[in-house]
Amino acid sequence: MNLEEAKLHCQLPCLRFVAEGIAEAPPQSIGRRVKLKIRRHLSPGKERSFKNYTNKCMNRVCKLTGKSTKPSASALRLPSARLQAGDLVRVRSKEEIEGTLNHWRQVRGCSFMPEMAEYCGTIQRVSRSMKTFVDERDLKIKKSSGIILLDGVMCKGTADFGSCDRSCLHFWREEWLEKIEEEPVSASRVSSNAQAAGDFVWVRPLDQIEATLDKKRQLRGCAFVPEMAEYCGTTQRVLKPMNRFVDERDLRVKKASGIVLLESVMCSGTSEPVYCDRCCHLLWREEWLKGADNA
Repeated sequence: MNLEEAKLHCQLPCLRFVAEGIAEAPPQSIGRRVKLKIRRHLSPGKERSFKNYTNKCMNRVCKLTGKSTKPSASALRLPSARLQAGDLVRVRSKEEIEGTLNHWRQVRGCSFMPEMAEYCGTIQRVSRSMKTFVDERDLKIKKSSGIILLDGVMCKGTADFGSCDRSCLHFWREEWLEKIEEEPVSASRVSSNAQAAGDFVWVRPLDQIEATLDKKRQLRGCAFVPEMAEYCGTTQRVLKPMNRFVDERDLRVKKASGIVLLESVMCSGTSEPVYCDRCCHLLWREEWLKGADNA
């Protein structure tokens, strides 16, 4: 289902309007540039078919050369006990997770990024199981199974694209997590950028924010969606300003200014009867906020 047809209030379409040019990114190898070019010219469905096909081809080569093969898209089965919000889990070891990955370092289309390895062996709590989500690449609402979001475990940027301020929650496959009954006393947690202690701000009243919006209910490309109104008049803490971000529609790192993310203020993805479980941070224009000391 297309996002427009679903009438789901979402800020993802406005990212391209928020962007203020291309930002610097780390140097890319020839192989990486080729992969990005392929992804930019393939739809999500065709990309998945392409990777499944090439994974099979690479496995055939591995068999001929005596090397070990990688799992196929349908080789793994989900755990019998499904994870739910609030469950305590141990992230499996890097070696265990590596054993589930195909040649594209994916399980059923979900990538295990190198930056996620720091959480291996740690204890985390399930935020939610992601059943539907907005695919940013084609702005369609899609179903998913076995994808888990963990409390506060957010992306801080990648080696491929460099730093990114969007603070998206990492996607985890259930195969990479082990449910535990209670947290050991010596359990170690990896801190995430969600702990950043920023300034307190006051969200301006709705009438003041409305006065800044154009006919599309945007301010310099940033949409003010209906659920943001519930935060009007409240005091919040700044997570970080969003100065650069990865735009998944063209896989480029872009600049932004005047956009602020607030701690724990995330999109609920609710617009009955359609839902999205991505839990993206809502984007706030600085004009919609005021220093708490001056409120």
